[in-house]
Formats: sequence, C-alpha cells, structure tokens
Amino acid sequence: MYTRVFWVTVFLLAMTGCTFHCSFLVRTYLSYPRMTITEEIHADEITFPSITVCNLNVYKKSYVDKQLEILRQVTQAFYYNATLSVAGIDPTAICYKPFEEFMYRSKTVDLSDIWMSLTVNKDSLQKFGHQEEELIIHCTYNARNCYNNTHSIVQVNAYPSPRYGLCHTISVNQMSLQNVTRPGLSLGLRLTLNIQRNEYLDLLSPEYGARLLVHPPGTYPTLQRGGVVLQPGTKTYVSVRMRKIDRLPWPYGECTDEFEHSPLLSHLSKTGQRDLLKHRIYTYEYCQTLCRDAYLLKQCDCSEEVTQGNSRFCDPCNITQAMCRTNFLRRFNRNHRSRECHKFCKPAC
Repeated sequence: MYTRVFWVTVFLLAMTGCTFHCSFLVRTYLSYPRMTITEEIHADEITFPSITVCNLNVYKKSYVDKQLEILRQVTQAFYYNATLSVAGIDPTAICYKPFEEFMYRSKTVDLSDIWMSLTVNKDSLQKFGHQEEELIIHCTYNARNCYNNTHSIVQVNAYPSPRYGLCHTISVNQMSLQNVTRPGLSLGLRLTLNIQRNEYLDLLSPEYGARLLVHPPGTYPTLQRGGVVLQPGTKTYVSVRMRKIDRLPWPYGECTDEFEHSPLLSHLSKTGQRDLLKHRIYTYEYCQTLCRDAYLLKQCDCSEEVTQGNSRFCDPCNITQAMCRTNFLRRFNRNHRSRECHKFCKPAC
C-alpha cells in the first residue's frame, strides 16, 4: 500500500515537473529570443565602395556676378518695382534684399539660421554648379588612369544637392576591378581636386574645400548624415573598414531588406508619391530622407533632396516656399511626423 502511494506521488511529481519544463520551453520558443554574435573576419577581398565628392561652394561666383550685373542693368533702365513685376521677381524674397537687410535678418552670430534657409534649385545646380571636369582634374584607380581613349574604369554620375551643390558619385564600372584584394597607398582611388577658390561666394560658403562621402555601391549618398571635409593644399587618405550587421526579420525583430517590404512604400503609394523612390537599394538613411521629403513635398509643394515628376527643389527666391520649408525643418524633429518616419523606416536586415 505504502509502496503504491510512494510511486504514485513520484509519478505525479515527475509529471508536474515535466509539464512545467515543457511549458517553459514552449514559452521560451514563442518569445523568439535573440542572441548577438560578433565575429571579426579578415576578408580576402571586398567590393570597392562608391565615392561621392562635392565642392563646398554651391554656386560659382562668376554666375552670380553675371546675374547681379544683369539685375543692375535692368534696374537702371526701368523703375525698380515695375522691373521686378515685369521680370516676375518677388520683391519680398530674401534673394533680392540689400546686403545690410540680409545680415539683419540673421539672429545668430555665424548666420547659420540664414544658411539653413538658403538652397538652390536643381536646374540651376546642373548648369552653374562645379562640373565634373572642373572639380576632378585627375583620377587613377589601382595605378591606372580612370579614363583613356577606349574605355573608362569608373562611372561618374552627377548628383545635385540643394545643400551641398552639384556633387559627383564615382563608381567602378568594370566587374573585374570592383573587388579589392589588397590595400596600399598607391592602390584604390586617387583623386586630384580643384575647388576653384576664385569662384567661391564667401558669404554663403564660409569654408572652402570639398566634402567626400564613402558609401556602398548603388546606394543613395545621404550627405547630411556623414562624410569628411577635405582641405585644399593637403593630401587626405581615407581607409575603409566594413562593418556588416545581419539582423533577423519578424518575428525575431524589426528590419527591412528592400523597399518593396518597407512600410514607407505603402505610405508613398497611398499619398501618390511612389515615384519619389529613385534608388531601389534600401538603406535606413535613405529611407529617412525619403520620408522627410515626402512630408515636405506634401506641405510645401517642393522637396529638399529627392524630386517627383515635375516637382522641384524648394526655391529660396520664392518667399512662400522658403518660409514653408524653414518652418517645416524647424518643427519636424519635434512633431509626430518624425516619429512616423521612425515607424516607417526600419534598420536594414
């Protein structure tokens, strides 16, 4: 009798322990636990990145001087207000204020609030920004000339930025040369740049040099989120160390591997702004830029970085657009739209 009771008790305790342990395992499995593994790998080869370079001067001084001379001649020939009306120029726009009034509008000692309000449009940048052949006067890749009479090792694409001027993205376009197997000062990409110091507008360009951004091939160059400034008269060496993070998608975490799976694409489709998406390679920085510009385009009918169809960059000479854009950027990080962009844009998988 006692033996039977003993074994029944042992059996019940064993079943209770087994049930508890099984439920613990099931709960642990359904919680989708995550573990971070860090591993340093010395790769035999690495894909050479894209390089985006911009002159810190947005507009060439010769173009501005020419426009000012035209404006001076026109104003001498006609009555000022009538001339502005005929020319379609808004006399209240900041572009046509006297220098003293322009300075008076600033509430900071370094004019940073005025610089934030000044951008240029895309068409003017492509015509009067620093062109590729003016900025890049010499280029070699792995001790070979980038250009020769028969073919080109690199491909250079113009990227107009209203903040940083006419930038140029350099990518290796020959498959056999895209992978780098060994480092060295004589290898990689070597550029000789001419910033054209005599073309600088010192008021709008308080520093002179070039901005350089290294980014993965084919990705959108988000210049506002990184890059280094190159000083003239010096040599600058840039070494690259790649850090690759592989994230697990749902249900283990929240990440996006391409725009087709991004919540932002659904939002752009609903608002009729899907054609804002120009680059298909997903990065978190590009997604954030795209989301912000979508809200800016909807509110101010102009964009900061990316354009849609017939839309244009915000025109600083259009007082309505300039004020709308400035107010939008000042308030963006403090309102719900910034939080929505964080919700739409997940880290890359």
